[in-house]
Amino acid sequence: MEKYQFGYGCMRLPVTNADDPASFDYPLIEKLFDTYMDQGFTYFDAAYTYHGYHCEEAVKKALVERHPRDRFELATKLPLRDFKDAEDMERIFNEQLAIIDQVREIIEKNTPIPCTACSYCTHGCPKQIAIPQYFALYNSISRTTGSFSSQAVYYNNISLKHGKASDCIGCGQCEKACPQHLPIRDYLQDVAAKFEAGSSFPTKK
Repeated sequence: MEKYQFGYGCMRLPVTNADDPASFDYPLIEKLFDTYMDQGFTYFDAAYTYHGYHCEEAVKKALVERHPRDRFELATKLPLRDFKDAEDMERIFNEQLAIIDQVREIIEKNTPIPCTACSYCTHGCPKQIAIPQYFALYNSISRTTGSFSSQAVYYNNISLKHGKASDCIGCGQCEKACPQHLPIRDYLQDVAAKFEAGSSFPTKK
C-alpha cells in the first residue's frame, strides 16, 4: 500500500489549560510527535504566531532537542500581518534567527562526532566500514538514556554487510580523504566501545 506523506501541523498542540495557549502538555506532545515519526513521517509545520507566539518554543523542546536533525523537516512562517514597518520585520526575523542559533547550539552540544556524512572516507576502506552511518548512530545514541536503544540494533544490522568499527586496521586512508580532517580512527574506537563492548554481536554468514 502506498504511504502518503502527511505533515504535522502545530497550530493546535495539546495544552493543560484551555485558557492558556502556552501551557503545553509536553508528555503528550512528545508522544504524538514520536508516534508520527515512528510511522515514517518527517514533516512538521509551525508558525511564529501559533499558540500565542509560543509555538516555536514548544516545537524546539518537544522535537528539536529530542531527535537528530536528519530525522525531521521543520518549516515555520513569518507573520506578515504583524508587520507594520521594516523595523517590525527586522525585529521578528532576528527573534527567529535567535531561535535558530539556539537550535544550532543544542545540536552541536549533542553531536560528539561532527561528521557531515560526505562518505569520502569510505572509498577504498579495506574493511568496508560504514563510517558515516556508525558516526550518525553514535551521535544519536549519545542523546538518549538507558541501556538499550534502537541505534544498537541498527548498528548490529549494518555490521552484517559492512565491517564493524573494531575491524579498523588503522591504515589512515579515511583520515586522508576526510575534508574535515576528523580523527576518524579515534572516533571508531569510541563507536566500538559504545556498541560492541559486552554485547551479543551478530556474525556475518
